[in-house]
Amino acid sequence: MADAPDKITHSIMVFAENFQFQLQDQIEDCDYPEDWNDSLLSQLYVGGRGIVGIGTVRDLDIELTLEVYAAPMDEKDMNEDPEVGEFDHVVQCNIEVPSGKLLVTGSTTEYDDTYKLEIPAGQYGMRIFWSGLDTLDELGFEGDDKYLIQLYPETPFEERIIKTWRQLALQLNPQNN
Repeated sequence: MADAPDKITHSIMVFAENFQFQLQDQIEDCDYPEDWNDSLLSQLYVGGRGIVGIGTVRDLDIELTLEVYAAPMDEKDMNEDPEVGEFDHVVQCNIEVPSGKLLVTGSTTEYDDTYKLEIPAGQYGMRIFWSGLDTLDELGFEGDDKYLIQLYPETPFEERIIKTWRQLALQLNPQNN
């Protein structure tokens, strides 16, 4: 087994207002797709030019781990699915960061409260992992939901859902229970 490439890990608390947060390029005008809300509800993510929205099970602060890799993913690894056993939902998509300045923010977070980081400008392959989605209490305040995002420079992923959260699958197709 090969050693993992160098990466920088960021532990971030982000306010997931309206059950979502986003990663976006700081400088470029972001292109919000028309199906933003529908995609967040049906897939837990949505992408546009310079922006990716991520759905959550809380309308509060959430714990996010963001891993930014220094090198592109090996082509062999890129074509294999990641280990998903402990995760509820896993997707891969892409984000453009032409300014080299990435924002991690809630939908209405003030700029001064936004998590900002500088990364090499360019396109990134993104894998998003959700876990503990079924652990929230009845009020949705307490639980062990976690979110992991991996960014790989110059790694163009085929955009797709790798693993679908059971509750989401039942919501989309109730006959499967």
